[in-house]
Order: sequence, then structure tokens, then C-alpha cells
Amino acid sequence: MQGLTLILPFAGLELAALGAALYISAWRGGRREVIHITPEQVRVETGRDVPEQEVVFDRSWVQVVIEKPWSHWYPSRLLLRSHGKQMEIGSFLNEEERQALAFTLRKAIQPRAAQ
Repeated sequence: MQGLTLILPFAGLELAALGAALYISAWRGGRREVIHITPEQVRVETGRDVPEQEVVFDRSWVQVVIEKPWSHWYPSRLLLRSHGKQMEIGSFLNEEERQALAFTLRKAIQPRAAQ
């Protein structure tokens, strides 16, 4: 009973920190990036429930680039580039998922150039 006065505030502080960490994790988990590929353009919409930002690239000029990190501690970056404009996509993916997305995007964008 004597230690209860010390334990109770620290237990409450620990539960508050755990609750804050879970809230932040759930909030970040709701982030979305939607990529629309049409015959003329590649459009990337980012946001939570509704698109908050939209970037449009000309499909015939867009490049899918994987930028290697300067140190092996950091993940690579998946970029869409066109005419001096670039946008990082898939920053929340792991390395395998980022590589697979880059492969899929290249396949989806490139057939237009061959026609």
C-alpha cells in the first residue's frame, strides 16, 4: 500500500504514452496514395479520406526512378519524374513492396510509348 502512491501515477503515464503511440500509428496508417494512369497522364492523389494533394504528369514523359540511399541504413526512394518535377511515392512501403510497385508502374506506363 505504501508504494501505491508512486506506482499509480507512473502506470497512468505509461498508459497515456501507449494510447498516444497507438493513436499516432492508426492516424499514419490511414494515409493513401492513389495512382491513376490514363492514356495521356499519370495522376497521383495523396491524402487520408479525400485527396488533399494532386500531382499530374504527362504519361509520355514520366519516368519511374528508384533512388538508392547514401547509406544502407536508409530505404530507397521511389520517384515519379517529369520535366524537372518529381514526387516521392510509396515512402511507407518496405523495400520489396517498393521494388514491386516500381516494376508494376513501369509495365503500366511503358506500353503507351511502344504504340
